[in-house]
Amino acid sequence: MSGWRDKAACRDMDPDLFFPTTSSEERLALKACAQCPAICECARYAAQHDRISG
Repeated sequence: MSGWRDKAACRDMDPDLFFPTTSSEERLALKACAQCPAICECARYAAQHDRISG
């Protein structure tokens, strides 16, 4: 990894957390994103690579 991914709050978290199946998993994912210094870069990457559904 390099750049914004190295700064991501979720870099050591299980990626499945970001595909929540429960409301508590959703809260954990949102909490990680809320305090993440790389949220803008991550959102831009996700949008450019069809990772966000509308």
